[in-house]
Amino acid sequence: MIINEFEYVTESDHFKVSELYDPDVSPQLILKEILVVAEALRKKWGKPVRVNSGVRSFEKQQRLRLSGLRAAKFSPHCYRCALDFDTKSREETYKMVELLKEVSEETQIPIRIGYKQYLKEGKTFVHVDTAPVIARVADNKQLIPEYVYNSWKISGLTW
Repeated sequence: MIINEFEYVTESDHFKVSELYDPDVSPQLILKEILVVAEALRKKWGKPVRVNSGVRSFEKQQRLRLSGLRAAKFSPHCYRCALDFDTKSREETYKMVELLKEVSEETQIPIRIGYKQYLKEGKTFVHVDTAPVIARVADNKQLIPEYVYNSWKISGLTW
């Protein structure tokens, strides 16, 4: 399905509806590029990777923020272009980050990666999003606020 020049899909070969969407999300669509990145990561990883968070509703994001969790006001999860992958250790987290950088370079899909702040909190997971893909079109169509665009447009950003 094409919406505002973006191609959305429901699932991919190894990433299914049950792990990609919170129950209250409708329609069940996700930006194709994030699943291309996920599939390429899985291939490089050599085994399944577990998604612990995919597409969220704006209401769930607000609940996360109000509960005190680290949750962005304009989360790429709500814009259908982000996934969080579980890792079992700091070492696995660093390995996954390196593989995601390789995937981005090989696929030419710009990504942002979040892991540093989570490791400082003792959490082992990796956030990856294709927000720079959204930002390219959003800049011309004003689909997101300017300050969100300014942070989303930076490909290769890690935090």
